[in-house]
Amino acid sequence: MPKGVYKKTKEHCENIGKALSEKYKRGELIIPTKGRHRTKEEKRKISLGNKGKIMSLESRKKMSLAKVGYVTWMEGKKHKKESIEKMRISSTGKKHTQETRDKLSIIHKGKILSKETKQKISKANKGLKRSEEHKLKYRGENKHSWKGGRIIDKSGYIMVQKPEHPFSNKSGYVREHRLVIEKHLGRYLELGEVIHHLDGNESNNNLSNLHFFSNPSEHSKYHILLRNCVLECLKERIVQLKV
Repeated sequence: MPKGVYKKTKEHCENIGKALSEKYKRGELIIPTKGRHRTKEEKRKISLGNKGKIMSLESRKKMSLAKVGYVTWMEGKKHKKESIEKMRISSTGKKHTQETRDKLSIIHKGKILSKETKQKISKANKGLKRSEEHKLKYRGENKHSWKGGRIIDKSGYIMVQKPEHPFSNKSGYVREHRLVIEKHLGRYLELGEVIHHLDGNESNNNLSNLHFFSNPSEHSKYHILLRNCVLECLKERIVQLKV
């Protein structure tokens, strides 16, 4: 090996690291990059160097632990109105590529927003007037929460999207069991007409499980009759047990 050139051992590297760390703690070591911004060329080189690199889960955890308690330079500060306006103007008209959208979708997947964040989003969107073109763009199949046009409401009934239906709700949905009976009858059901599920399961919309009542009164009478039959059966069973 030429004079003045030697191979650094692992132990030697560790000793150098410890010595530099102690110097930094005493304030004897000055980091060149501290207190100054990187140039565009430096940023470009760093970006190219990191391009395509995928961090392992272990590395991410280490970085996360290292940043615990770290206070950023913007902590407790707010942007000036001039800065906000500049950022707004610079970002106006810019659109993310499909690749960037996919990446953002993966990053935000599974994240649960806090009530405070939801309130902030609600306030930011309050009073915004969107064009019909924009509404159509994010409606139906284009909506992020699209579930194939079938949802289950709070009562457990299956709802199907039929915006052209005369009795659809504000979101354009109709209860599936009513659509099944309408198809069978060949007409739209009136508002007073009631459909009953024989097995008590609101999601079972087979035609054999549905019973048609022309008004709510008939439906109520059926339930009273059913309840009386159950009570009679229970009384008979109690008598048999006593005997």
